[in-house]
Amino acid sequence: MHRCPCASGCCLCQCCFLCLAAAAVLGPCWSWLPIGHRCGSGTLLVKRSRIPRRSSAFDYDEEPTMAEAYLSSLGFSHAELSKVKKQYGDRFDLDVENEVKPFLRWLSDLGLTDLQVCKVAVKTPMNFRVSLEKALKPVPLWLNNLGMTCSQVARVIASCSSILGLNLDGILKPKVQSLKDLGMDDSQVAKAIVKFPNLIGSYRLEEDLMPKVKWLKGLGMDNSLVAETITKHPQLFDLSLEDNLKPRVKWLNDLGMHDSQVAKTIVKFPQLMSYSLEANLKPRVQWLKDLGMEDSQVATAIVKFPQLMSYS
Repeated sequence: MHRCPCASGCCLCQCCFLCLAAAAVLGPCWSWLPIGHRCGSGTLLVKRSRIPRRSSAFDYDEEPTMAEAYLSSLGFSHAELSKVKKQYGDRFDLDVENEVKPFLRWLSDLGLTDLQVCKVAVKTPMNFRVSLEKALKPVPLWLNNLGMTCSQVARVIASCSSILGLNLDGILKPKVQSLKDLGMDDSQVAKAIVKFPNLIGSYRLEEDLMPKVKWLKGLGMDNSLVAETITKHPQLFDLSLEDNLKPRVKWLNDLGMHDSQVAKTIVKFPQLMSYSLEANLKPRVQWLKDLGMEDSQVATAIVKFPQLMSYS
């Protein structure tokens, strides 16, 4: 006899694992679900309307494990379960009570929505078996100490779940220290990370971040100006030096700007570097030329008010 893995220990049925497949389709005992809000007694309740109901994720040619049945009951699709199972080999045989539920409940307690919890679990399934106390919990605590609010920490983890898999002392802290070495304080670092979590996520320090810092300095920026630019628009580091940044600077140079003027323009409005040359920047400059402005006049206008290039 199998039992529902909820606190009540109620009988699921007299049969074998087929009962789990039925539970996944018809819906499990409500107290089995870990995602939602706590009532005054501490029992975890679920707003079922927030969990998308989908068809069963099971391939009935094989018996689902308890973990598969549980995740399917939460709304995980067949494709999502396949991604999770792929990390564990042929059988996804995690302990629901001691491995799956604690991780999902922890994500929910951080403030992630039900859908965000599912997405993070699919993207980082190996975290089911990672120590919450030693490896996972220190990361959001560290982000809090940088000055992030709890809601900001939840946003960062939801949008860049890979952060949870990075070593705090070996990877995350050195990345932040490199930003502080430029003169950024904790609040500026926190602001930049909230805007663009990949700044400390998948991006590599020596290969991705520092070459662009060096390039900005080559335009004439000092550390304080680089720090100001990163704080305003950290997405700048998502752009390719060769394919995006350098061609835009060359185009500005061709308009008559010196590198020092380009640097001043980037500091004022770094979002300019994210605009498409062909679809945005060139048509707007051509419009100004059609009004009778010369290249030098256009360049002067951009230096003084680079937000001009954001107008449609």
